[in-house]
Amino acid sequence: MTFELSGIGASPGIAIGTAMVLESAKIEIPDYLVSTGDIPAEVERLRSALGLARDELLRVREAIPKDAPQDTRLFIDAHLLPGQIEVIKRAYRRLYRSGLSFEEAQREIADLAREQPCLVDFLTFLGQSTRGILR
Repeated sequence: MTFELSGIGASPGIAIGTAMVLESAKIEIPDYLVSTGDIPAEVERLRSALGLARDELLRVREAIPKDAPQDTRLFIDAHLLPGQIEVIKRAYRRLYRSGLSFEEAQREIADLAREQPCLVDFLTFLGQSTRGILR
């Protein structure tokens, strides 16, 4: 895999010249109604697609050469962040709003952390907190 980033992200001044469209494609976005009974399947289909996109971003991140600028990895990380925020929100809800005991919620979050590395720090904090947490 060849990977190269170069140029200046922003620069002062004005450029005057001819603008050319090198490629033009119409993206067709289907518009359809989903029946109430099909909503769970559609939600699962969306979650699956998001998971596949996350996995692909992780593969791209792993393929970035070790000597590439750190900004390259940070660019990929920025695209992974929205999914991580949702995972952390779900863990928070398990801990604070599910009605589970602290130990039960901690076990469920540990199960989630096996597939969601972004929860490891959260789980570590829960396990190492000497003063406890307010619930």
